[in-house]
Amino acid sequence: MRDPFSASGPVSATERAGTRMRAILPLHGERDCFIVRSVSRKGFNARTWRAVAVAMAGAFLALAPLRAEEAPLYLAVDMRGGREAASWPVERVEAPPSGERWGEDFKTGRLLLRRIEPGTFAMGSPESERGRYKDETLHSVTISRPYFIGVFEVTQRQWELAMGRRTSPAPGDTRPADRVSHAAIRGNRAGAAWPANADVDPGSFLGVLRAKTGLDFDLPTEAQWEYACRAGTATALNSGKDLDDDVSCPALAEIARCPLNTRDGRGGGSQHDTGVGEYLPNAWGLHDMHGNVWEWCLDWYAPHSAGPATDPSGPASGTLRVLRGGSWGFPARDHRSARRHGAPPGYDAYSGYGFRVACPAPPEGAAERGTGP
Repeated sequence: MRDPFSASGPVSATERAGTRMRAILPLHGERDCFIVRSVSRKGFNARTWRAVAVAMAGAFLALAPLRAEEAPLYLAVDMRGGREAASWPVERVEAPPSGERWGEDFKTGRLLLRRIEPGTFAMGSPESERGRYKDETLHSVTISRPYFIGVFEVTQRQWELAMGRRTSPAPGDTRPADRVSHAAIRGNRAGAAWPANADVDPGSFLGVLRAKTGLDFDLPTEAQWEYACRAGTATALNSGKDLDDDVSCPALAEIARCPLNTRDGRGGGSQHDTGVGEYLPNAWGLHDMHGNVWEWCLDWYAPHSAGPATDPSGPASGTLRVLRGGSWGFPARDHRSARRHGAPPGYDAYSGYGFRVACPAPPEGAAERGTGP
């Protein structure tokens, strides 16, 4: 086993009480498995972690998250009752067997989320990264609390179940809900106040989702989005690869709907997005973090500051809200993990703007009750 720290150093770092866990890296080829350097077993929380391999004479310990009853890895919101249902059950679900894909119902009638554990990562991009923009100042960010984030972008069918209508001019149940504004997702009254508070308008998509589940669903912050997108990587793409061209990059086409693969037979036509989950996920099982549609985040847009931050919520005010991830119509450099984009919160005229939802990790046992806390 090659020492993953010998080349470019750790891609993420974290501190955990009672251990000397100093750095974590994804184990190549293994989903939800990490290589951890310099770990003390004293105070080790066996309910959260499970030792699965010991190699290199004990120099490295491979660990995987333990899906304890109190911490399900995946949750699903059952939206199939539509707007008429009094509530939407929230259920723990198991990942499909290795080599199999999530069923189509998780892209239409059920909203699938994956738990993301706290950690520290390098947000932004190094000056040497190909395709870099000046607003991507590299800085350390700590995510201090676990949260859930959508495995897929919210689809047209899911939007219809919540809102009673569709917005996209190019129909498809599993295609992203596009031409949706930040204001339509959160509301343009109470929902416009972030970061002063986390309120949303009752009639917005998130207002309906909160009312039906009892959980505090929202858009991810920009930091939560990039942390989840990178899934432990420090490269331009979350596959562990960098760009070899600013416009057309084969490595991007493996993981994203982009201009290079709009005619690859995976649907969507030559000038549009396609169904969610058609391309390879990142190491944490999240699809379409690159490409398909830009994804709205909570934050107002402003250049990054250089100092370290913990759970940043973005500027207090602004004129543009952040979007991340790139879309089917943009060149490769605009799909990088660090790429930042902004648009007025009421803008809904472009078919390449969509979103995925996030939610703080619910209290222990909440998922077992089926309807939130």
